[in-house]
Amino acid sequence: MDRSRLPGARLAARVGGAALFALLCLVPLGFDFVNPIPVANPGVGPQPPLSLSTLLHNHPTVMTPAKFSKEFLQLPTALDGAGTNIALVEETPQPDYSASAMADFDRAFNLPNPDVRVLCANKCSTNVSSSRSGVETMLDTEWAHVVAPAAHLAVISWAPADGAAPLSAMLARARPNAVAISYGLSGNLSLVRMRLPFLPHGASTYAPLANYPTFVASGDQGAGAALPAMLPWVSAVGGVEYSTSYNKVFPWPGTGTGSADLAYAAPFWQAATQSPWRQIPDISWLAGPPGVAIRANTWIQLGGTSLAAPLWAALWAIVAQERQRLGERLLTGNAAPYLYELKAKHPSSFAVPPGETPAPWHPVVGIGYPEPSALVAAASSLRPETTIATSWGIWQLFSVISAIAIMGALLAGITLAIRARIRRLHAIPATLRVTVAALCYAALALMLQAAAPDPALDLGVVAGAGAATLLLVYPYTIANRRWAIRGGESARTSSRDVAG
Repeated sequence: MDRSRLPGARLAARVGGAALFALLCLVPLGFDFVNPIPVANPGVGPQPPLSLSTLLHNHPTVMTPAKFSKEFLQLPTALDGAGTNIALVEETPQPDYSASAMADFDRAFNLPNPDVRVLCANKCSTNVSSSRSGVETMLDTEWAHVVAPAAHLAVISWAPADGAAPLSAMLARARPNAVAISYGLSGNLSLVRMRLPFLPHGASTYAPLANYPTFVASGDQGAGAALPAMLPWVSAVGGVEYSTSYNKVFPWPGTGTGSADLAYAAPFWQAATQSPWRQIPDISWLAGPPGVAIRANTWIQLGGTSLAAPLWAALWAIVAQERQRLGERLLTGNAAPYLYELKAKHPSSFAVPPGETPAPWHPVVGIGYPEPSALVAAASSLRPETTIATSWGIWQLFSVISAIAIMGALLAGITLAIRARIRRLHAIPATLRVTVAALCYAALALMLQAAAPDPALDLGVVAGAGAATLLLVYPYTIANRRWAIRGGESARTSSRDVAG
């Protein structure tokens, strides 16, 4: 019995072939339905009112500015960031910065009053909330202030949906010596957005960051690749944790790590990773336990690479302060090449957790966490270099060509549908119909996920694109069957006429 003649068999074969072909089409564009992308600092919910004394009683090991300075900083008092600017980019519609919460924090830990200004792509709010954005903003601001208490701070409220132009304008106003970003763009299309920079929330949205030393949280949920940490013109910051029991530092397993496969080739300074692709993290600092004390709408214990990024930005501002004092030109643009140069020429500028095999690069801590005094002294002697360009590479061009091909196939599918209405569909080979339907599936899935980057919608996106493919394939099959039946009836009628 010929199974291909069973009812629906050919349709099932064509739909199955279309789905398989579509998946193959999606591979070079970077779809990853298996490993969701982590996002830096998953956030906290509403917190009950808590005093600092209660927080310290409940969490006696929590890091305070004094403890952090003793274990991780140990800089001369004169190195306080005076005369420098730090920009803290909060990828939210509102920064939720609170001057009163900042004042409480400074008063509790004997820190000077900071110079903070808030810049917004839209109208600014001045009330801190218990939401993720409010806690995040205060974490970034307070702990950048801990490392560089005399630096000027600019809290920038910006979301990728606002586009590159507002970000560029606000950074130009802030004139930062260092920039920190504690958010990552989650979702399974992170690699797609790196390969197709023109997509919504794509890599080109972050192009203004190439003009400044930018430190980006690598993420807090382990392996994965996320924007903007994967971009080669930023420094991705991983994490370490501090054991109060052993008085030792260990790699923090929650650090976001990953590879920009088929998106960004390994930049020249990352030769130590022994990978053909850009790897993260580049560097690390405190992110894991025991966490730090912050003052938002209440006192909270918090951590994550969202902490490590502003710590590094503040330290780089101190590097700028020291270079200004010595009359040296500032290290503008991407900081990563300088950091890797320091690791190679002045290895004492970085520390590696005890017990870890000494290596030029570690998959969790990168080239290490800083020895601040040694790093500032060594960085003062570096020669400024030309910053990395943000132009598209061969892999971005390849992906753009793939996208154009898919969109062209979608237009071809529409053309075929029009041809079907004029009774010429039966002349189109089945292989071509399936191929066009598969490419349409890929195009629909790409456009739908670009418009709805929430990972929770992935299944719905795939199902919707699959349904659209069915709508494309099924009418073709029915139309072909009808034309075949009519053609057969016409042939039989003609035969009877001839026999008669």
